[in-house]
Amino acid sequence: MISPDPSDRSDKGVLIAIITAAATILAAALTGAAGIATGYLSVSTTPSAGSDQPRPVATVTVTVSALPAATLGAGAGTSPDGLATPPAAEPEPRIYAAPDQGVEGGVVTITGENFEPDERIELSWCTGDTLRTLDADSTGSFETEITIPDSLSCDVTARGTESDRTTFFINVVNE
Repeated sequence: MISPDPSDRSDKGVLIAIITAAATILAAALTGAAGIATGYLSVSTTPSAGSDQPRPVATVTVTVSALPAATLGAGAGTSPDGLATPPAAEPEPRIYAAPDQGVEGGVVTITGENFEPDERIELSWCTGDTLRTLDADSTGSFETEITIPDSLSCDVTARGTESDRTTFFINVVNE
């Protein structure tokens, strides 16, 4: 029997954790969230060249099985070979201003997109003051003009009743 050498700093547990993490990442990348990855890790020891001290040797086996599209539910697609593809991510609501700077009392056009269709949206200044309340159109978009309320450069926030809020910074310049 070979006894462990205290000067040997290799840690079999750390090696196993690293290999397991790498295998998990590889499996996730291979499946693209559209399959099942299973696998196992086997670790054995073998003497190193020029030493009678054992060194860990790891073998990782990963099996990837594709799922039928129906398994992923609504929004999933199907590739040409009949395998599942994950649903497309919903785009985040966003707003932007044109121009993106102005003077107090100036007019700026705020455009929003990716809100829920016909959603009620409140635009507010960074002070919390409501600038305007409006409804998105049937595509979840809107366009409106606001008057810059004060000389403070800050964010305009659009908060939908159903979707997340989004902000856009407007730089207020002195004339």
